[in-house]
Amino acid sequence: MLLSADTSYDDNSVDQLLLDLFENGVYNIENFFSLNSLLNHQNSKFILENVLGDYLNGKDVLIPNLNNNIDSSLSINNKINLNKLIIFFKDKDYDRLYGFVDKLANKNIFISQNLAIKYLQIYSLYLLWDDKTSVLSILDDNLIVGSDFNDDNVVSNKMNDDNDGSSLQELKVIKTISIPVVVDLPFILHEIDHTIDLNYNSDDDFALSLLYYIKGVILNKQNNKKKAIEALTNSLKKNPYNWNAYKEMSSCIDRVEEVSILLEYISKEIQYTLLFEFFQIECWASFFQSSNRNIYIDKLTHLLSIFPTSKYLIIKNASLAFELKDLVQSEFLFDSLIQLDPYSIETMDLYSNILYVTGNLPKLKSLLTKAKIINDFSSECQTISGNFQSLIKNHENAILHFKRAIKVTSNDSQQKSKLYTLIGHEFIELGNHHAAISSYRRASSLDSRNYAAWMGFIRFQFLDCWFRYIFILSTI
Repeated sequence: MLLSADTSYDDNSVDQLLLDLFENGVYNIENFFSLNSLLNHQNSKFILENVLGDYLNGKDVLIPNLNNNIDSSLSINNKINLNKLIIFFKDKDYDRLYGFVDKLANKNIFISQNLAIKYLQIYSLYLLWDDKTSVLSILDDNLIVGSDFNDDNVVSNKMNDDNDGSSLQELKVIKTISIPVVVDLPFILHEIDHTIDLNYNSDDDFALSLLYYIKGVILNKQNNKKKAIEALTNSLKKNPYNWNAYKEMSSCIDRVEEVSILLEYISKEIQYTLLFEFFQIECWASFFQSSNRNIYIDKLTHLLSIFPTSKYLIIKNASLAFELKDLVQSEFLFDSLIQLDPYSIETMDLYSNILYVTGNLPKLKSLLTKAKIINDFSSECQTISGNFQSLIKNHENAILHFKRAIKVTSNDSQQKSKLYTLIGHEFIELGNHHAAISSYRRASSLDSRNYAAWMGFIRFQFLDCWFRYIFILSTI
């Protein structure tokens, strides 16, 4: 049942869809195997916070217990090994996790043959690669600020054009990985394909869905959009409750005319869940600047009428008000979000953008204080700090904080793209147009739909060419 504006529905039918989403998207997956609660964390978080909310509150619904829980069949040694893996992952000891699974496999220990654990090993490889490239990409763009990553007071000579790259080589040595493999995307893709081929007929649809998902992420990073959508579709066929796959698929769209085509394709290929409604919002939101903005506004308004307390939809509505230059309404909606969930830092960085534009320094300072209390080292807090420093004209420190935000932003190319765009703006304020162009170029490479990055890049690339032309003329 599609929740379109011209479709009739009642509370019972929506409740049934919500119950299905919780039972099959959260409960059954996480009670089948304790490790799944770790692997399904982001999906569960989105479903529980942004879709379910309190819609089933007060309704006593019984869900049957599962009889085939994996944990109940594990020996004490396997349970110990499983908990070690979880600790390694939570501590971000990805190389130790990779080696530990190999060690278990060499000893032919039963738990190493579990498909979810094999996925966790491959995913750890991907996170190792992402951590390394995230830091090295900052250096490769010659945009490092500070004599090291912790100095707030010094602007590094790397901002100058005469950088000899020696520090870059030193850091590459420091960042080498201790596991005896070359961690690059082709190697990880090979590992994924090999694992899928060996387990193609496995009944563990959840783990297979995760493998197809991370394959789609990598293919998307390699700009192979067609193959990425194919992999992500396979992920959703195995688990139609995988929000991460939906979100990644939305980032594969480069042109507004592709949205309707993709939505029609997915509606035919994938079992319908409520997440498809949110997927439509995610797709159309990226092309608000196009002539199809009314489609997005209508869908968002309709879905808000059904889920008025959804954080995700309120954020989209606040961002929409900002795009429409209704800054008062946008600020009001972000204020309501903080009242709704005062200890959540996730939306505060977006809110700080609004306060920066309006020049509301006292409120921005108050927001920064709240963010520091919640998590001083989060990407959101560093972004807010960057906006605050920029508003008080301390552009060097603003760049430092935006760089730190990039370092701790995990697997979110769109967010990193926005941060590089902000860095570009700061370099403009410092009069360093060369570094600004590099920042905008990096931003547009991470997200081709970042219009602000493209505008900044084209504008200053044109100015750079013009100044060179004038210089050549002056020498004739």
